[in-house]
Amino acid sequence: MPESAGNCHEQGLTLIELLIVLLIVGILSSIALPSFVNQIERGRIEAATDDLVSALRLARSEAIQQNARVLVVGADGGGNPDADRNYANGWAVRLQDAEGVVDDADELLRVYEGFPEGVACAACSGEVVFNGMGEAITNSLSLQLLDGDETECINLSRSGGVITGC
Repeated sequence: MPESAGNCHEQGLTLIELLIVLLIVGILSSIALPSFVNQIERGRIEAATDDLVSALRLARSEAIQQNARVLVVGADGGGNPDADRNYANGWAVRLQDAEGVVDDADELLRVYEGFPEGVACAACSGEVVFNGMGEAITNSLSLQLLDGDETECINLSRSGGVITGC
């Protein structure tokens, strides 16, 4: 039997229901957004820390393996030592030659890209040199990576040990 016009029930959302759903989604998004931004900052700073720690550990390992001086130095994009040895554009792990001067003649072992956009580093310049026993010839080193509210520290002891965390 056909339904009469009075019993017809259409399904769907009314405009009021749709506006309420959009309002709830907006409120939840505004609560979650700051946490999401912090997560992005944390990811960037952790990636930069991991790369720098990896370079220091590689240099120490190569120094022991080859019984030679190996250094981590601030470099340009191609791995050549940067004039001011700043790590912002990248850094390189190099096997130091007999003359003991940091230059392009040192054998290039690995090149790392600079810090991701938004990550800054306090006191990230110069070079770290490891001797054949894996000891840091340079003084102990403390680096501080910053990204917004996030901070990560890298500490290098004279014995060559790398510790992260502030």
